[in-house]
Amino acid sequence: MPICKLSHASRNDLKAIARFTDKRWGRNQRILYLAEFEAAFKSLAETPELGKLCPELKGTPFKYYVGRHSIFYHPIEDGIQIIRILHDAMDFDRHLK
Repeated sequence: MPICKLSHASRNDLKAIARFTDKRWGRNQRILYLAEFEAAFKSLAETPELGKLCPELKGTPFKYYVGRHSIFYHPIEDGIQIIRILHDAMDFDRHLK
């Protein structure tokens, strides 16, 4: 079964997304949004080419959208390695250094 490895930074991103969503829209929305991420992680681990290659970004990661967030990742032998999970209003280049 393919795996999804989260970097330390992407774990922190996910925690921040959860806190913000809970504070702004409540517990139920937080649960729903995090479930969307979990489903995306599973799909991407199984089929990494679902994302879009981003050669303009440092390290040439793949990008996949969940809501207003982008999951940046690299395919690995047995799944994917998630680098960051960033809101689309953020400066991707700065956060992917």
